[in-house]
Amino acid sequence: MNLNGRTCLVVLIGSLTARRKWVKYEIEQAWNAGPGVVGIYIHNLKDGKG
Repeated sequence: MNLNGRTCLVVLIGSLTARRKWVKYEIEQAWNAGPGVVGIYIHNLKDGKG
């Protein structure tokens, strides 16, 4: 539902992205619905824990 009216889905890609159920679901939904899908690879970006 969050993809309604959107022209593109932007996914931040990290080491655990592919394991996230909802991320995979949203990518599949966007791909099948037609909007563009863009992935941004995050390399060596520290999180709140360092």
